[in-house]
Amino acid sequence: AEINEILPHCLIIFLTSHSKYAVDAFKVSAFRYNLKNRLEEDLPENLEAAIKKIYEQSRHYYTVINNNYLEKVSLHDVLYIQKEKKNSVFYTRDKKVVKTRKPLADVFEELSSEEFVYIDRSCIANIARVDKILNGQAYFEEGTILPISRSNVNHVKDVLHLYWGSLL
Repeated sequence: AEINEILPHCLIIFLTSHSKYAVDAFKVSAFRYNLKNRLEEDLPENLEAAIKKIYEQSRHYYTVINNNYLEKVSLHDVLYIQKEKKNSVFYTRDKKVVKTRKPLADVFEELSSEEFVYIDRSCIANIARVDKILNGQAYFEEGTILPISRSNVNHVKDVLHLYWGSLL
C-alpha cells in the first residue's frame, strides 16, 4: 500500500510462487498477478498489457493554454471541473487547481471522454473518481461532496452504473 501512496500511477505486477498470496496482490491494487511457475507463459502478456496501459494513460491530458503559460493536466487526476465566472477550473486529486479562460461547454467538448459528465450546468465530474451518489450528491474518493442538479441525477446514475459495469 505504501507504493501506491508514493507512486499512485505505478502498475504493479505481483510475482509469487504461492497462489495463497493472491489476496496480497489485491491489497496493493496490483495491475496483474503472475505465478512464478507460469512466468514464461504469462509475464510477456502482462508486460505488454502494462505497456499498453501506460501508453493510453500518457495520452490522457488536457492542455491548458493561458496568456503566459501552457500546462498539461492529467485527466486521470481530475476530480471535477467547475465554471467560475468566465473560467473553467480543474480540481485534481493532489489538490491542484488549474484555471483556463474557456467556457465549460468548450472544455467538455474538448475532453471527448466517457469518464466526464455534467452533474449540473456549472460542473463536470470525472465519474472515475466518484465513489457513490446519495441524496442528489456526488461523493468523490478524496472526500469532496458536490450537489447534482435534480434534472441530471438519473443521467449521472446511469452513466456511473455503465462505467462501473465496464470495469468488471
